[in-house]
Amino acid sequence: MKEFNNSIPAETLSALTNYLEQKHQENTTFSFHQDNKEFLNQLRIIFKDIPEILNSIKEDSYIVTRKVNKANSKVAFCPHFDNYSSTILIPLKVPDSKLNGDIILWENARKTPGNVISHMISKLLFQNKVATKKLVKMFNEGKKFTRHSVKPGSFVHFDGFVGLHFNLNVDSGERMSLLIHNDKKFADTFIVKMIEKYSQYSVKPK
Repeated sequence: MKEFNNSIPAETLSALTNYLEQKHQENTTFSFHQDNKEFLNQLRIIFKDIPEILNSIKEDSYIVTRKVNKANSKVAFCPHFDNYSSTILIPLKVPDSKLNGDIILWENARKTPGNVISHMISKLLFQNKVATKKLVKMFNEGKKFTRHSVKPGSFVHFDGFVGLHFNLNVDSGERMSLLIHNDKKFADTFIVKMIEKYSQYSVKPK
């Protein structure tokens, strides 16, 4: 994980937060913004002076805003691998509490899968209820995982394709983040397309 500390000026962060508050779907944890040219162009304007982020905003970027509070913290503690090898995490709001939704990462938890079948098998091995209990226990025991406390004004870049990661829950206030994913692996395969569609469906309000 590469950290960019204090790299986003206060006025840029304010403009970004105000814009994403307008674009985030009401009463949802996740809002998905890919294939939206107006949205991409506005992000490019906001990040025009921050090349590390500007250069990551591409036509096929998978962009998500995430808002979490105590009521919807059930989305926490879900270790998973992404379908993308490049993720930029930009926190906009972070509660001032011990449980503030920080990202937890085990870098290089698996070797890069050579094909979509091995990708799927390792996801199934790591992303289930039994494995989740063991992995969270490992984190609590200080094994493999590292907690990264990223404050508004800073951002991080990491490989979520081989890095196993999850978020802590939020016990008060609200956490809001912007995630920009790139370099989708096995993009044209039916399995990955279905995984992505199911992931979006699973977090929609029921």
